[in-house]
Amino acid sequence: MIHPAAKLGPAASEVYAALAEPGTEADVVTRTGLNPKTVGPRIAETLIRRGLVEVVGHAENDSGRRVNVYGHVPPERIEEAHAAAKDRTRARPRKRPLDVRKRIVRELFKDEDLLDALAADTARDRAAGRARKAAREELRQRERQAAELRRHEQQAAHTQDPRLPFWRALREFSHGADAARILKLMLDRDVQLERARGAPLVEPAQWTDAVRHSTDMLTVAGGLHATLHEAFRIPRTACPACGADAPAEEDDVIDAEAMEELVELVSGD
Repeated sequence: MIHPAAKLGPAASEVYAALAEPGTEADVVTRTGLNPKTVGPRIAETLIRRGLVEVVGHAENDSGRRVNVYGHVPPERIEEAHAAAKDRTRARPRKRPLDVRKRIVRELFKDEDLLDALAADTARDRAAGRARKAAREELRQRERQAAELRRHEQQAAHTQDPRLPFWRALREFSHGADAARILKLMLDRDVQLERARGAPLVEPAQWTDAVRHSTDMLTVAGGLHATLHEAFRIPRTACPACGADAPAEEDDVIDAEAMEELVELVSGD
């Protein structure tokens, strides 16, 4: 008799083989080198549904979160596990008789907690839609600003305008902010992956340089932020990064030689 595992696809077969010794999804990722986005669905949607793998225990991942430990189902229990998995996924509401579905809906409408949750979901969906629209508009605005800065830089270079370092630095400065936004989005996604699957997309050690660069950017940009407020008599505000109160104002003296060195560095001459 052919073993059911013989009919698995390449990825599912590799995951099944890796679970010859019980382990978590993160263990399978380590043993196979497969993407976590491949391992999870192969376990949940293929191996468990076919009765080949089951939860045999629990463990804590590196974040202290409780996760499932999976292992092979003994050959004599595969049919039983397969039937149990089918029972769990068989009852789809749309396949039930109409009168049964009507009774289910009436009962659900009596559940105030459920109605409140649905209303909250609707509000979140609308808020997310507005946020996406605002984000698209923000992106278009940034693209227009970037094009304007490139135009100023090219014109200054053509006319040998002494303001060329300013336009060039301002354009590069905006790129740094955009890069930080992308890194923030990726970090948020990695935190979610770590909590859900115990395996982030980017290894923690690879974020070390980002910590150093963000510290440097906060220090330099904070000084620029404070100087801009002072130069244009803008009231000092709390720190945009951490919310700390503005420090007491001090009289700063700009070193002319240091300013010339900075201009040469930015202009690349």
